[in-house]
Amino acid sequence: MQAQQFGGEHTDEKLKILRLYLDFFTQVLKASPSASNPFKLAYVDPFCGNGHWQSAGDPQIRDGSPLMALNIDNRPFDEFYFNDITEENVTTLREIVSTLHPDRSVNYDSDSSDVFLSKLCPMLRKSDNPDVRGVVFLDPFASQVSWVSIEAIARTQTLDLILLFPLSALTRSTPLRHERKRKHQFESTLDRVFGDKSWERLYDVGFNEWYEANRSPEAPKNLRLFDMDEIESNPTYEFRAHASAISYLYRERLKTVFSEVSDTFAVLGSQGSPLFEVHFAVSNPSKPARSLAKRGAEHILRYYKNVQIND
Repeated sequence: MQAQQFGGEHTDEKLKILRLYLDFFTQVLKASPSASNPFKLAYVDPFCGNGHWQSAGDPQIRDGSPLMALNIDNRPFDEFYFNDITEENVTTLREIVSTLHPDRSVNYDSDSSDVFLSKLCPMLRKSDNPDVRGVVFLDPFASQVSWVSIEAIARTQTLDLILLFPLSALTRSTPLRHERKRKHQFESTLDRVFGDKSWERLYDVGFNEWYEANRSPEAPKNLRLFDMDEIESNPTYEFRAHASAISYLYRERLKTVFSEVSDTFAVLGSQGSPLFEVHFAVSNPSKPARSLAKRGAEHILRYYKNVQIND
């Protein structure tokens, strides 16, 4: 059995979150709107891999997100949309699925995630498919998810989003203060991920002061993006954006396009340093539907609110 070599404990934790939400989602939608017009459930995985994964030094081969979704039997999904930019991964996954789940309706593609979602999301829009409901699991290795994909998902009004947010990678991508004076090599990455220049607020003193004053009581106490006393006394003082502020600004961006965005999120960190976050958003404009989805997701995310991993 082939397995992709990557990940570690954080991979296991994020997949537990996914499995719990898929169980919740399918249980809620088990009762169809009517016997003659049931919901059609879709699962979308733009970074599907080859179906199995294995971390370094661990002999155990584990199911990846595609097989996890296929194994949901509470109320099985009707359609699966799997994509991976590596064609070999898609070929391997297709072989596994044809053996284990020969009767399931599975669609495969091997584009970039942006191209894949730009083609698929219009097909799943509520305006054209009012009885489609689904979940999309965005699980990039780094900063591959562009804002155009986020907008495409939100416009469907049918998909719930579970997003692995690469917090550590984006924190490292933010330029030091002196680097803001010239075009920084990662500026285009931040523009693409945020979809605009809203990330530049990370360097605004007023935002820093507001954020410190309005932080959540549950948030870490040291949320300053930089030391105000140092800035006033030392014009050459360098700083890099604080990870928690990057997370906050990204959630604020999500709120501009999704009907519901959870302010509860799971943090996967090592030795007190956040590496990834799991965020949740709902595109469905129906107030009862989005409220129920948000409550279910937050119940799960609170349990995994601050998971410390070893890898």
